[in-house]
This record gives sequence, C-alpha cells and structure tokens, in this order.
Amino acid sequence: MNSIPLDEREQASNEIFDALESAGAITIDQVVDSPDRLQRTIRALRSTNERTREVAMALVQLLINKSVDAMRSSVMKTFEDASRKFLE
Repeated sequence: MNSIPLDEREQASNEIFDALESAGAITIDQVVDSPDRLQRTIRALRSTNERTREVAMALVQLLINKSVDAMRSSVMKTFEDASRKFLE
C-alpha cells in the first residue's frame, strides 16, 4: 500500500468507509457478522474505481490472513494444553 500515492489512498479509504456506511456498518466485524451487510458492502464497492477495489481486496486478504493466523495459534495452544494434561 505504501506504493499508492497518498491522495489515492485517501480516496480509497473514503470510498471504503462510504461502502461500509451504505451497508449500515461502522466496523468490519459488523460486515463479517452479517451476510446481508457483506452483500451490500460488496455491491457498493463494485461502483468504486479500480484502485479502491484493489485496496479493499488487499485489506480483505490481510484480515483473512490475520484471522487464519489467530485461529491457528488458538488451535495449537489448545492442542498443546490438552496434550500436556493427557500426559500428566
């Protein structure tokens, strides 16, 4: 994202928040937790320029990767705790 000029980043940010607002969401969690809001957000993002869609997709990928990493860590910790208790 650092390669995107500041004015384009600002425009993309504004358009992404406009899309969230049009879906009735304030946070990303509200979009993820509601299939209806997710569909409305995606529909709103379709009308944005290509750069905004690229930035939005990069953010979605980042969120997915972070969620997978957090889930993996949680599962591994649970497995390690269960293994430790089993071996006691």
